[in-house]
Amino acid sequence: MSDARLREFRYRNSTTFQTVFANAATTYWNTDNAVKLELTAYDATGLVQEGLEDPTLQTRLHQKGAPTPGLSKGELTFSTYLTGAETDLTGGAVPNMLRAIVGGRTAPTNARSTTATGGTTTNITLDAANSYVVAGQAVLVGVRGDGRGMGEARPINAVGTGWVGLTFAINAAASSGDALVFSDTIHLDETGNQEYFETLAIGAAAADQRQTIGAGATFEVGGMGMGERPTVDVTLAASDHRHVPVSDQSSFTHGTAPSGGTPAFSKAIGLFHMGDHGDTTRTAYKAGDFTFTPGLELEEQPDLAGVNGVGGLEQIMTTPTLEATLLYDQDMLGLKADFDAQTAKAGLLQLGHEATKAVAIELPKCYVDNLPEDAVIGNLAGVKVMVHGTEDFVDGDELASSVFKIHMF
Repeated sequence: MSDARLREFRYRNSTTFQTVFANAATTYWNTDNAVKLELTAYDATGLVQEGLEDPTLQTRLHQKGAPTPGLSKGELTFSTYLTGAETDLTGGAVPNMLRAIVGGRTAPTNARSTTATGGTTTNITLDAANSYVVAGQAVLVGVRGDGRGMGEARPINAVGTGWVGLTFAINAAASSGDALVFSDTIHLDETGNQEYFETLAIGAAAADQRQTIGAGATFEVGGMGMGERPTVDVTLAASDHRHVPVSDQSSFTHGTAPSGGTPAFSKAIGLFHMGDHGDTTRTAYKAGDFTFTPGLELEEQPDLAGVNGVGGLEQIMTTPTLEATLLYDQDMLGLKADFDAQTAKAGLLQLGHEATKAVAIELPKCYVDNLPEDAVIGNLAGVKVMVHGTEDFVDGDELASSVFKIHMF
């Protein structure tokens, strides 16, 4: 099924490794029980089942036996917009999907937003701060053009009863009445159980329905160029798939709109910060050609009693990377010195600047991987820099320890 023929895509996720297909005609797959997701791309060509050639000798020259049906598994890929969070605390379709892939989601406790009562460039005061967020989340401060927070995101490194501390400074001290929007933060959680996806795709033709079960998910972020709407590009490694038989085919009326959200985009306004780890100085660069790779990898658990020889999936060691091309005179020599001295850095890439359509990708602690390379950005001299994240471990705190975080506002 191509994306041109796709009419609906639904998924369910749980910590149970699915081994049988659920009837697509039942309420199991209605929108009360499954997510009908808004997609921007879909590709099922990786779901294959090859025949194993019959090697037996035949009496006649042109005889050949029937092939043995092989393993029915493979990859399904799809994309949806990378969005902000909903104004309420439910998160929304995309944050909740990312939580199922990555492992953890920390949401505001009391409300999504409030206003500041004052503060400094690195410490914002507000009533009952600890009833909103915890250290490790982030806050969107002010609005574009206010001269203070400027609608920029800041990770939070400490929370008191009446204040939050920022990992690096805003443009000028916060004022009473400045808008504050708190993040849904997607993060790794090594204490959590592996989650599995099962999917139902419904095409234009009545018989064109496809299911997968026992699928583990990884993702990358696409569409981060100037003027592009960012996307979450998901790859599902499915343990089994099938074309839905007539007796099990869905008969939904398709009247429910798909779940999605507003893309994290606003005229390419955002922020790229790459400062020293633990330094509160705002270090913003003119840069483009961004690439963020979470580095998530899954390994199959071999099991002869499983599905196509698979008994489950397990996440293995990962190293996220963030790559950008800076204008050459931004800080070429400084970044070279950071590479030579193995200086720990902290990176943040923000896309969008308004509530419900802003995201910030954070590497709380990272290192420059190689000597920065000469590059071209447009027709300008540039330098390509890649950093890799490393865990800044805090005992008992999966949010604070996460090697990367995606803050959704």
